Amino acid sequence: MSERSCPKCDAALAAAAEACPSCGLAAAHFESFAAAELEGPPPELAPLWQAVVAEWDSVPVHEIFLSAAARLDAFVHAGRLYRRAARERGSGDPRVVAGLERVRRMAEAAWLTRPPAESTSESESQDNGAYRTAALLLLSLLLLASLGGIAVYIVRTLRPGDAQDGQVRPPPTQHVRDGVGN
Repeated sequence: MSERSCPKCDAALAAAAEACPSCGLAAAHFESFAAAELEGPPPELAPLWQAVVAEWDSVPVHEIFLSAAARLDAFVHAGRLYRRAARERGSGDPRVVAGLERVRRMAEAAWLTRPPAESTSESESQDNGAYRTAALLLLSLLLLASLGGIAVYIVRTLRPGDAQDGQVRPPPTQHVRDGVGN
């Protein structure tokens, strides 16, 4: 069985693997991820990353870069740059490990603190509400019609004085008092 490597974390994968067991990237996304990795960072981050590379062991330079990435919401690009550094410097480099972990934590925090996105516009939500109302009205009418049909069936088949054996008997006759009907 031939092996390949994950484009995100370089973990060795079996040829039939559907996802990377290390980072979880789905095999269906390998090609698009590899193509996206070739993109450069946003113009505002490029010079800051060059400063990071030039002064790799300087913690404040890393912090400036990470702050700019957070301000620009460019966590994807920051993660890509640190992953490239991991391939160049080795995945055990303490600055690579710290940078990747920091990018991950900042991206999670940003994601968790964002307000929920409006999935539909106002008019779509109103249309959806009108549809729901019409559907509930129709369902209610069908239920009432069914109950009415059942009630009519019961009234027609079980009249007062009906025998329990299922035979329908004629209605009782009126009593005649003093020769005059009631």
